[in-house]
Parts: sequence; C-alpha cells; structure tokens
Amino acid sequence: MKLVTASRIAGVAHHPRLESLPWRLHRYSRMGCVELNLNYDPPPCICNGTWRTTMRKALVFGVFGVFAVLLAAVSPARAQAEVLLPYPALTIFFRTANLEPLSQSQFVLNLAAQSSTKEPQANVNLFDDFYLINGQWSGSPDNLIVHFNGSLQNLGQRVIPTWIGVAQFSNHAITYDLQAGLQQVKAKYGMPAARATSVVVYRTINTGQIVYDYRIPIAGGRCQEYLFIPDNGGFQLGMQGGCYISLAAAGRSRAGHR
Repeated sequence: MKLVTASRIAGVAHHPRLESLPWRLHRYSRMGCVELNLNYDPPPCICNGTWRTTMRKALVFGVFGVFAVLLAAVSPARAQAEVLLPYPALTIFFRTANLEPLSQSQFVLNLAAQSSTKEPQANVNLFDDFYLINGQWSGSPDNLIVHFNGSLQNLGQRVIPTWIGVAQFSNHAITYDLQAGLQQVKAKYGMPAARATSVVVYRTINTGQIVYDYRIPIAGGRCQEYLFIPDNGGFQLGMQGGCYISLAAAGRSRAGHR
C-alpha cells in the first residue's frame, strides 16, 4: 500500500540542495517500500536490494506518516540553512548499494563521500560524489580506486599501488547513521558550526572496527581528520591533510590512521 503526495512539503522538497541529490532512497515498513525521488529523470532507486529506474517525480510515503510530519516541521527559512532529513540517507545508500560491478570485488578498503561542488556541508546526506578503493580482486597485488555518482555510474578509475593500513570490509556492514556520527564528533570537540568536506569509511586492521573519518576544514586550505568508531562510541584525532578525494591524489596518503 503506497500513498502519493505532492513533492512540496514546507518548501523542503524544492530546496536547491535537495534538488541536487542524485539518488532515490527507500525505507521499508510492513506495508512496503517508502521512496524519495529528488527530481532526477530517470532517477535510480533501491528497492528490495535491487536497482531500478522510473520516470515518475513523486514523494511516496508508506504507513509511517511521521516522515511527513518531520519534514513539515522544518520551516523554509531553516531549510535554507540546513536541511534535516528524517532518515539516514547517505547511510542507506552506502549500506544497500551494489558496489561489486564498480569495485570488481565483494569488498572495499575505503568508501568515501563528498560534495561534487567541493563545498563543506553540515549535513553529510547532501554529499553526492563518491569514491571507493576496492578489496581483493582478480589476484592482483594492487588496488583500484573508482569515482562514481549516486546512480552508480563509473566516472573514472585507476589502478594504485597496494593500499595498506586498513582491512577490507563489505559496505553492507555500514549501519550507524553517518550524520549522527558527525553530530557526535561536533559535540565531542566543541565545534557546533563545523562542516565536513568529506567522510571516509574504513575498517581497522588491529581492532576490526569500522571507522568514520570526517574531514573538517582548518587554516591553510587543509583539513583535520576526526575519527568516530560507531561500535564503541570512541573518538580519536586523525591526521591533517587534504580535504577532498580525487583519482589523482589517491595513493599519496595513508588509508587509515587507527
């Protein structure tokens, strides 16, 4: 059972940041799949674990009308400052995406998100530019870095020397909300107005734990890495370095620092 409603809710659905998001996201209830189509034609979506496309532009809600209530509570003025989505959008994309055709492997070593406009964001759900470094593949001692978008289209790739310092993992193991992790980092280090340029997810070798590595701008066009460990709620300062990921820069920095 699905209910279709207009795409304008308190001005939020037509916020320019929302219009730029390239994926349709779903949550599941006993009544079916809840879809969010953000003005892409045709937009990709995930439903029951598979990708499909549709020509509709609609905001479809399932039985849990609380999502509409939460969106309506965000005034247009507040939406201009920061859009607060009532579900872990980036987390769902990372966890449910079929990355194997891109990575040529069942595993990744790094999975990263940033803004295609290279603008820091207070809400990581607005990131629309993605990279992965693959895990073991075809018996090769090297690794592959792949640039892709929210439609899982390959935007470029290259082989890099063996990526050391982290353990391979399945993206389906990502469960903790990436935006909630950023909020915890901001609270821990007393920087409520901080914005992230990118976030990198990896698994440590020594503990086997997944780490969320947020890059926050500092002086001189550099970024400080703040590490959050969802399994135990731990924090650690990472290195200082570049703020964004690119095919050209890959291989010139360490993969993980914990």
